[in-house]
Amino acid sequence: MSEDLVGPGHLIADRYRLEAVLDNTRDWCVVWFGEDTLLLRPVTVRTFDHSHPLTGDVLNAAREAVGVDDAGFIRILDIGDNAPVAHIVSSYVDAELLADLLVEGPLDAIESADLIADLAESVAVAHDKNLFHTCLDPVHILIAPGGEISVLDLGVARVLGPASQADALVDVRQLGALLYACLTSRWPLDSASGLPPAQRDKGRVLPPRRARANVSANLDRICRRALGETFGSEGPIDTARELSAALRNFLGHSGTTASQRLERRRSTGPIHTINSQQLRRRGVRALIIAVVLVIVAGLVFLGFQVLNATFSEPDGSPPPGPPASAESSPST
Repeated sequence: MSEDLVGPGHLIADRYRLEAVLDNTRDWCVVWFGEDTLLLRPVTVRTFDHSHPLTGDVLNAAREAVGVDDAGFIRILDIGDNAPVAHIVSSYVDAELLADLLVEGPLDAIESADLIADLAESVAVAHDKNLFHTCLDPVHILIAPGGEISVLDLGVARVLGPASQADALVDVRQLGALLYACLTSRWPLDSASGLPPAQRDKGRVLPPRRARANVSANLDRICRRALGETFGSEGPIDTARELSAALRNFLGHSGTTASQRLERRRSTGPIHTINSQQLRRRGVRALIIAVVLVIVAGLVFLGFQVLNATFSEPDGSPPPGPPASAESSPST
């Protein structure tokens, strides 16, 4: 195990000091928070057991990913295969996993579209280099405080992940799933994601508009086409650039910017969705309350009528009290 071979304080390549473990779920690969002692900056360091059969494939995949020059991907700074511990050093980004953000609630529709449009543009750059991620899910996407995205493990994820195939279409379908997740806080694919699975109706994933109120028909259609559906003459979206263009067109007609929506989100807190069962329960409660109010109002009205009938005087009857005595005639 690579964690047995190195520990906190160990210096990798005579430069990168290991500080703390970030992930040790694999027995041959450990992710560390570290420091570049030459440039005095934080870094992320992956250490690998040099004897493991996948280590060579991971290092080669990382070397290929170095050729993708796009700010949407975490930058790889150094790769080394010296025994007994191989390593990959990459930039450290102080950001939040998209999965952790979405657990709090879905994003605004405009914010969702803008984020996935940016992500699709970055993925298209990788596709131009014939590189595919194949694990585009909420635990591989970082969101900085300003809304910027950073994709983890380009190249490496393909080797470490469970995907049975690696091509552009896999990434596009996962981009569609990420858009769905941003809109609903649920994951529509069968793979693990850090989010609860999407709700289904007769085995089919609920469309975003049914899973969450106020999702526009246009954005719902874009999301479902990215997931592989056809709408009349509009076929599935099969490339990352096509998805980015469709989302940019949607954003161009939205009237607000993603940064404005992000600022509103920070001031108002996360959005909470209401599923159909909750809506039915709220409707039943509202109906019961309305019926009770009608009954109470009827009883109050009836009570006033009874009281009024009890204390009112009949027409022509003398006022209550003793009868008046006849007056004596004056003496003559």
